[in-house]
Amino acid sequence: MYKFAVVAVVALVALQGVLAKPKAKPAVEKSQIDELAVNARQIIHNVSAVIEGNLPDSKQVSDTLTQTSQQLAAKVKDVVDNLNKQAQEHKGDVEKAVTQIKANLATAAAKLEEAIGQEGVKKAKELKANLDEGLNKAVAEAERLAKAAEPEATKVKSDLTDLAKKLLDEVADLGKQLKSELDKNVAKA
Repeated sequence: MYKFAVVAVVALVALQGVLAKPKAKPAVEKSQIDELAVNARQIIHNVSAVIEGNLPDSKQVSDTLTQTSQQLAAKVKDVVDNLNKQAQEHKGDVEKAVTQIKANLATAAAKLEEAIGQEGVKKAKELKANLDEGLNKAVAEAERLAKAAEPEATKVKSDLTDLAKKLLDEVADLGKQLKSELDKNVAKA
């Protein structure tokens, strides 16, 4: 009888071990940069939805897009200037990443300025496409900037992470401002 009880207990423990669900891994915490990037992408999506609902011939929408594109281009240029300064201050492994990111952002700013300057009020769809591309590129490059800083020294990481946060905050603020302006223009129409 005693042997039977021991065998039954061992069998029960083995059965529980086989049937037990594996413990879920603890959720990986998102970094502040990841959260800011997700937030900025959501704002961009919301702005795009408002723009799509008001195209193609709204002069107010076109003017608002032009103004916001100019603001984004100016902010991206500021970040590029700051990246130039950072590249000079932090020579080494990060320099290559900073230089590449700087070039990508400069291209985005140039594209935005090109779309703005030619005719005053261009087609809203073209402005929307350039604005979306510029905003998305700014978010992607800010994420890359933060990732490039991860393996480096604390000072470099802190400087580049702060710069990425600033860029993401500015993109999010511009997106909110644009959505607000478009909502006002839609309400007037």
